[in-house]
Amino acid sequence: MLLWSAWNLFTPIFAIFANNIPGGSVEIAASAFSTYLVVRVVFELISGRYLTNSGELRKFVITITGMLVMSSAYLGFAFSRSAANIFLFYGLMGVGLGMATPAKNS
Repeated sequence: MLLWSAWNLFTPIFAIFANNIPGGSVEIAASAFSTYLVVRVVFELISGRYLTNSGELRKFVITITGMLVMSSAYLGFAFSRSAANIFLFYGLMGVGLGMATPAKNS
């Protein structure tokens, strides 16, 4: 629950971090966050469609899986050394949250 409620705490600090990697800038950070939003919406639609008539156990498993994917993305941010990694891990974070949100809210 703590991860779920505090995931946006990281975002404002991220722009400062992005300036310290080779090829990083505030524009790269904003573009990567936009990538996250697009990927999240796509996966929310897919996950919501898949979970429409699913049981509680399947929803629980998808929620946990999505949070594990999102956690691995945050871990990947810690080891990012290029702008391409930032885009990759923001996309992965979008996949994780896109999977978990419809399952949690239904």
